[in-house]
Amino acid sequence: MWLAVGKCFSMLKKTDYAISSYKRAYRHQDAEGIAAYELGKLFQDKWKKNKSDSESRTKAANWYEKHVEMHDNVGGHGYSQYQESLLFLGRYYFEEKDYNNAEIQCRKLQATGSHQESEEAKALLRDIRAAQQPGAPGNNGTLSNNIFDGRQQNLDLSGDFGT
Repeated sequence: MWLAVGKCFSMLKKTDYAISSYKRAYRHQDAEGIAAYELGKLFQDKWKKNKSDSESRTKAANWYEKHVEMHDNVGGHGYSQYQESLLFLGRYYFEEKDYNNAEIQCRKLQATGSHQESEEAKALLRDIRAAQQPGAPGNNGTLSNNIFDGRQQNLDLSGDFGT
């Protein structure tokens, strides 16, 4: 029930109410990780509207992490949401210079993703390797343009991967 309430509030752009509803769903009935994914998406959207809101970005990563963990443990509810979570986390960890966790997310994405997601993971892995080289150009925790190569709109992390 709380998933449906959260979805309704989300559609009405009542983000705070949606977050509250999804948190209740997570606490009571989120065996497949749907609420965790939706919370990650909502906090990501908040961050996208205000890039200086690092708290929302961190919360998005935490909820996506919970979604990935639940999906890994019980199978979860869908690969597109799982892939979106992995891609966000890969980029998040890369930007936080946590290259080990970024690589883990990319490896999972390569194993489960379509050709496009697999290419995204490969590009991010190249950036990780380059960033780990001492004194290498681009060793500043920013993503290179080879990750996007003109498909940035298709890879918008708003959770709208055609679902």
